[in-house]
Amino acid sequence: MADLSTEYLGMTLRNPIIVGSSGLTNSVAKVKELEANGAGAVVLKSVFEEEIAADEYIRAEFEDVLKEAMTSG
Repeated sequence: MADLSTEYLGMTLRNPIIVGSSGLTNSVAKVKELEANGAGAVVLKSVFEEEIAADEYIRAEFEDVLKEAMTSG
């Protein structure tokens, strides 16, 4: 088999096939499957600090409401 390894952004990849962020990369199981099937690299969805802060704010604001809803159901 031919050596398809390549350098990309200072990393050595086993081949130049890079799977972009998509439904194919939205779970660990799918990423492992891509790797097992030969992907040289996988691009994951970015998480920004603002998204995390917004989630924490919403969770804090509605924590009491959620608790009440879960216990009364």
